[in-house]
Amino acid sequence: MLSKKLYHLIILFLIVSFQSPVDIFAHEETEVVTLPFLAVRKKDTVPEKKIVTLHFLSIESEKPQLKKITLMGEAGYFIPTDDKIKDIYGKGIIFSGGAKYNIPPNLSIGIALDYWDKSGDVRKIEEMTRKIDEIVKEFQFNYPMAEIKVVTGETTMRIIPVIVTAIYNIPIRGIRESLFYFGGGPSWYMAKKKIDNTAISAAIEDKVVASEIILGKDESKNIFGFHTLMGTNYFLSRRFSVTLEAKYSYTKKVSNWDMKLGGLALAGGFNYTF
Repeated sequence: MLSKKLYHLIILFLIVSFQSPVDIFAHEETEVVTLPFLAVRKKDTVPEKKIVTLHFLSIESEKPQLKKITLMGEAGYFIPTDDKIKDIYGKGIIFSGGAKYNIPPNLSIGIALDYWDKSGDVRKIEEMTRKIDEIVKEFQFNYPMAEIKVVTGETTMRIIPVIVTAIYNIPIRGIRESLFYFGGGPSWYMAKKKIDNTAISAAIEDKVVASEIILGKDESKNIFGFHTLMGTNYFLSRRFSVTLEAKYSYTKKVSNWDMKLGGLALAGGFNYTF
C-alpha cells in the first residue's frame, strides 16, 4: 500500500515539474524599456515576472565625413631623380602647403605649393670646373713657382612646384576614421639656380702676381611637369587628421641646365577640415 502511494506521489511530482512555464513572449502586448547598454523587456500581464536582456553594443567605425575644405601642411624628404642634381646638391628637406576641395562621397581636387632649397659644391658643376681648371693651368704655366689659390662660393638650387591634383579617397576597413587616397595631375615648376663668384689667384712669397674672378650666375627657369601621389589620413578628431604621403614628380630636362627637376618626396603632416 505504501509503495502504491509513493508511486502516485512520484507521478504527481513529475507532472508538476515538467509542466510548461508561462510563455511571457506570447502574443500579449509587451512594453520594451531601453536603457544605456540594457534592453529591458517587461510583460504587462505578469508584473511579478520580467526578463532583463543585456546587449553588448558593438561600436561600428563611422566612415570619415569629409567637409568641403581641407587645409594641408607637410614636411618630408626629397630625393631628386636627376643624377646631376643629386651629385651637386644632394637630397634634402621639402615643405608643402595647400588646400583640397572635397566632393562627396570620394573625390577631392587639391592645389599645393612645394618648396625645396639646397646648397651644393661649385666644383661639381661641370662648366665651373672646366673654367677653374683652365685658369689654374694658365697660372701654373706662366708662374711655375707661384702658389695657386682657388676660393669658391656656394651654389644653390631652389625648386617650387605648384601642383594640381585630382584625388580619390577610400575609407580603410577595420581602421577607425582613416582614409587611403591616390591621385595625380599637372605641375608647374619654378626653379632658380644661383652660383657665387669664384676667385683664383697666384702668389709668390705672399705677393699676388696674378688673379682672376669667374663671375657667378643667377638663373631662373619654368617648366611643365606631372606628378602622382598616394597616402593615408588618420583622423584624430572630426576636423584634425595626420597624413603620410609619397609623391613622385617628373619633368623634361630644363634647357641649358641639362637637368630634370622631378623626384620622389616622402612626407608627413597635419590636415584641418572644415
